[in-house]
Amino acid sequence: MANHDDDIIGAVSLFWSMSNALLLNDVTQVIHDYMNSEELLSLQTWNVAPGSGFTLHIDNQDFFFPYYAE
Repeated sequence: MANHDDDIIGAVSLFWSMSNALLLNDVTQVIHDYMNSEELLSLQTWNVAPGSGFTLHIDNQDFFFPYYAE
């Protein structure tokens, strides 16, 4: 179950990073402001604690994407 959670966190993080790069700041800033106002925690699940980033495992190779604050 934890491996599946890692995959979900990786996919969502990758999607969010691409969204931030492609969408207008006016669009993403509304989401950033809401997340900050609600004091939402870092990406985590019951099985995966927040960490320093996420790793994608593709063709027996690991690709690590470090977390960075906005």
